[in-house]
Amino acid sequence: RQTRIVQGSSTLWKIFTINHHLREETSTNNKANVRLDATIDMTTGEVLLANDATDFDDQDEWFQAYVPQEQDGCYLDTPDGLVAEAGDSTDKVCWWHMADGKVLGLHQGQLVEYDAETLSPLGIVVHRENLQQRQVMVVQDGTAVVLVDNNNNNNNTKNNNNNNNN
Repeated sequence: RQTRIVQGSSTLWKIFTINHHLREETSTNNKANVRLDATIDMTTGEVLLANDATDFDDQDEWFQAYVPQEQDGCYLDTPDGLVAEAGDSTDKVCWWHMADGKVLGLHQGQLVEYDAETLSPLGIVVHRENLQQRQVMVVQDGTAVVLVDNNNNNNNTKNNNNNNNN
């Protein structure tokens, strides 16, 4: 778990991350690790990042947030039925409103939930490993998302056909 803290005045803001799982090794009272992420000069608008992105390993594994836009051409007006075929969800970018107002979308092979008002990404609903080779369907008038594993369906169909022949 992490918490973000913004500390500032009318001229300078500092953004910190508190990592509740990492503890300071030098601390005798078990304090959580606090990291300065950025400093923002409110007069000039200059943002100074405390950590260069090249300092971190596994940059290929980073999630790059796609923020839906009203006119981006990726919006599905009526997502009833098949949204993504098995195998094409890794390249597909689309988003839609569910019946309850929640906003879901496919991006980088993952099913992502977005804030309904700002369309900012809230989190990953289904990770890419769990979405591979599955169809994504919106059913029951937009009240449910269903993942269909074609491999399991083929096995079930074969078993049902064998049972019908007996």
